[in-house]
Amino acid sequence: MGRPAKPLVVSADDRVQLESMARSQSLPAALSRRAQMILRMADGEPQTAIAHRYGVSRPTVTLWRTRYRERGIAGLHNELKPGRPRTTSDEKVAELVNTVLTRKPNGNTHWSRRTLAVETG
Repeated sequence: MGRPAKPLVVSADDRVQLESMARSQSLPAALSRRAQMILRMADGEPQTAIAHRYGVSRPTVTLWRTRYRERGIAGLHNELKPGRPRTTSDEKVAELVNTVLTRKPNGNTHWSRRTLAVETG
């Protein structure tokens, strides 16, 4: 077993925000759990015990410790993942939503992708 990690230093302002996040019912559970892990590390709890408590691996606990140290609370949020860029503009999306919510398709009770595409181009 390696040497124990030093307690994580958390500012008073961050602690207040992390405690709020840890108790939150409206945040995603993963984000709340990350805040709880950071608070436990700040209180000196060993990373192995934290990993066991939350059912994650020790490297996962280390990942969130490192992300918090480097980026603060913002580092606890999920990163954007790469993927195909959007091909539909915000204006077109708004037009489609408006059409679906305000009009009914001719001869049908619900919009399908095909009838919506024919209607809006």
